[in-house]
Amino acid sequence: MPFPIANLSDPPLSIRALIVLATIAAMAWWDLRRARRRGEHGGRYESRRLVYRGVLACGIAGALFGVLMDQVTVSLSPEYFRIMKEIDASTMWGLRAGAADLGFAAGLVPGLIAGVCLTAAATLGRDAPGVGIGGVLRMLGVPLVMFVVAAPVMYHLQASLDASGYQRGGLVGFDDDVVRRMVGVMGVHQAAYLSGFAGTVAATVWLRTRVSRH
Repeated sequence: MPFPIANLSDPPLSIRALIVLATIAAMAWWDLRRARRRGEHGGRYESRRLVYRGVLACGIAGALFGVLMDQVTVSLSPEYFRIMKEIDASTMWGLRAGAADLGFAAGLVPGLIAGVCLTAAATLGRDAPGVGIGGVLRMLGVPLVMFVVAAPVMYHLQASLDASGYQRGGLVGFDDDVVRRMVGVMGVHQAAYLSGFAGTVAATVWLRTRVSRH
């Protein structure tokens, strides 16, 4: 998706997401540097460091997941992104670029929220973090597994709905197969958000239970 450099008043969503990440990273660097200067060390400093690293790493992981998922779903239904997401692209490459831009931004916020929840579970009420950054990132496997299970179910469930009903509702001029793929991809995106929410809650409880035992 072309982006003229002069159009700084309306940058792509991915650029805005990168600005958010850069801002968080700058705040983390400044706060950790200040803590060092105050002489903070040991478990308290490590907890502070884990929170920043975990939130940033989970945010990046969520953004990359969004890019990957949208590359798969744009292959399943280019029409979904052209019509539902209003991506104006004349080529498949342009459509993929637009989907990647959208996916990066859409995945960032859930990733950041997951990072906040998981690092809180690992550090709150403790003198030192209960796990390291690797332990936090491994917990992302919980929502990922939920998504892998839910996505095909939601795709086929949505695709099995009355295609002609969607056509009457506004998707005029498309055959049933195109409409089914469009609403199937809608189901995959719904599965991503639902599994992200449920998986983050489950992973947070699981991690908190683990660290509380030690």
